[in-house]
Amino acid sequence: MVSPSCTFDATDPLLPVIAEEVGRRVGQGQPLIIAISGGPDSTALLTALAELKETFAWKLTAAHFDHGWRADSASDAQWVADLCQRLAVPLVIRRFGEDHGGTSCPATGREDRGRRWRRRMLTEIARDLGAAWVAMAHTADDQAETVLHRLLRGSGVRGLAGMAPAAPLAAGMHILRPLLAVRRQEIEQWLTARGQTWLRDVTNLDTRQTRNRIRHVLLPLLRREFNPEVDAALCRLARQCRELVEEMTAAAGQGLTAAMLEAMPTLVRLDVRPLAALPPATRREAFRLLWRGRGWPEGAMTFRHWSALAQLADADRGDGAATFPGAIQARRTGSLLRLTAESAPPPDKPTP
Repeated sequence: MVSPSCTFDATDPLLPVIAEEVGRRVGQGQPLIIAISGGPDSTALLTALAELKETFAWKLTAAHFDHGWRADSASDAQWVADLCQRLAVPLVIRRFGEDHGGTSCPATGREDRGRRWRRRMLTEIARDLGAAWVAMAHTADDQAETVLHRLLRGSGVRGLAGMAPAAPLAAGMHILRPLLAVRRQEIEQWLTARGQTWLRDVTNLDTRQTRNRIRHVLLPLLRREFNPEVDAALCRLARQCRELVEEMTAAAGQGLTAAMLEAMPTLVRLDVRPLAALPPATRREAFRLLWRGRGWPEGAMTFRHWSALAQLADADRGDGAATFPGAIQARRTGSLLRLTAESAPPPDKPTP
């Protein structure tokens, strides 16, 4: 919890929130990584954490990623380095090398490729420094954009839950989003009041990218023509969906535990009766937990695949079999459901 010695201006939109969100997860004296691009959100997060670090004795380290996709990316990295030096926060810079596509990386799929690379780099930096938490500066605006984007893609309840305030990054490591309830306008006003500048990434204005079209075209239209509070409505929807997902996940975990008969590296045997007692959506979630725990290719699974698994465990279903991505075989005989994989997951993948 926040140190009792902390006192804040009641009108400050950032410091109390960050102190509460970070302070109740990251212990005093513990290392904390902060991802910083130099944009307003990450600049504010780093600045605020630097102001709080003496109170909480956090061991802060900033991490900046230079993709090399813009001619001025090196100057951005230098700006971030100057900021970190002024704030007395150590900085780690990683550059997107030619082996990752570098400056020749095509625009199509580039954002997703960069996102995966950043996640891998954050994991490596956190592991090197022994940090269990990585702070990222996603805001309420980012949350609204994420939920709307997923809605347009046809996501279900899990997708509409948006970004969680805290989420797994890797084994023993988590992402922390302490600004998720703060609007970007509040952040820019906070920085301006402190006389702190920030960088602007012109690629964020490129409306050829779907996310940018949502930010600069669709959301302004929705605010103007339909609901001026649409951002708050989308964030509220995300919170409600997250609550449903958390409840469903807890029930699914209990059902999976009750159903588990055997768990080997390439073989899982389940008694379908505890799973059959669950609602179909919770049953699908139980199989999702199983896949994740075994390190099986969850990303290749679609709603159709999860539904097929749920049907195999249905009380009214007889014997049957199916094959799933990664050559995972499922066969039901009576009340026994047998799942087999051709090979064991990599050793760094967790197993139940």
